[in-house]
Amino acid sequence: MWYSIWNASTKTRFQTILERIASKIPGIKTIKTHPTEDNRLLLRFNDGAFKDPFYAQQMSDGTLKIFAYLLCWKIRIHHHSSV
Repeated sequence: MWYSIWNASTKTRFQTILERIASKIPGIKTIKTHPTEDNRLLLRFNDGAFKDPFYAQQMSDGTLKIFAYLLCWKIRIHHHSSV
């Protein structure tokens, strides 16, 4: 539900943050969002070694924890730089 109410600027900012994080994780080419019909937001990772992207559910807990830290850090930096 929350993703569907984001405006275009917020979605663009979030995608920019994901692109910056992808550039910091070795092997990851892209991180894209995929909204579902039930208003969840799935993250699709592409590392180039696989033809098809993989989802966060297929990643280890430790990798997701580091990703979450990076996401929080980037959002905080981005928020403070735009204030």
